[in-house]
Order: sequence, then C-alpha cells, then structure tokens
Amino acid sequence: MPYQNILVATAFSSKCDRTLDHAKAIAAAHNATLHLAHFVEPLPSSAFTYAGATLIDQQRLSSAKEKLALVGEKLGVASENRHLDEALPKAGIINLAKKLQADLVIVGRHGHNPMTTVLGATADAIAQHAPCDVLIVK
Repeated sequence: MPYQNILVATAFSSKCDRTLDHAKAIAAAHNATLHLAHFVEPLPSSAFTYAGATLIDQQRLSSAKEKLALVGEKLGVASENRHLDEALPKAGIINLAKKLQADLVIVGRHGHNPMTTVLGATADAIAQHAPCDVLIVK
C-alpha cells in the first residue's frame, strides 16, 4: 500500500540530514505529500520569572521558523506543509500526525536533546503512540 501523507520531524541537528533524505526519497517513491515539522520545547514556567524570558522565547520561535523555511525549501516542501509549534516533540508529533491523517511518520533515532537518555527516547514514544506507521532512521 503506497503512502500518501508523510510527516517528517526535524530537530535541525546534523544527525537529522539522513532522516530528511530518507523522507524525501520515500515521498518521491510514493508520490506522497511530505509534511515537515519542528517543535520548540516550551520554557519551564520558572523561566518566566526572569526579565526577558518572553523575548528569549520569541527569539527561539523566530529562529526555528527561519530554519524550518530553509530546510523546507531544500526538501521542496510547500510552505503550507511546514509545521512549527511550541510543544514537547513526542506529543507534538503524535498530535500533528493525527491532525494531518498521516499514514507514515519519519523520525530520527537521536535528536539533539541530551535529556532523552534520562526521560526515554522521543522516537520510541512516537513509535508506541502514533496513529500510523513509523520509520525510525538511525
């Protein structure tokens, strides 16, 4: 059964290039729509007690938006299929996959977050809870 609606998530690390290359190739092979997503982890509420935390948060989102545009252009992903939100990546990816009715989610095994070793791998959580097939790229 060919895939029609593919979601690929990126953390903008160099390790993500392989994941993005796989997503582009699979989407082309299936003549599928490719969606690109990035999720900016929310700052802890304690950060907002410091002056300038809101500005820092806006800068993080703005920087992510620019990076998403560059990656989207490189992959040939239409601007309406580029998704940026402030959320924990595993919840954000699962929720977006449901919203888009994706039939395949592609994620990398290792992102840039050193906390995944402590908290459990994002990719593994997505594989367990996604509403569709999941490809985890090493």
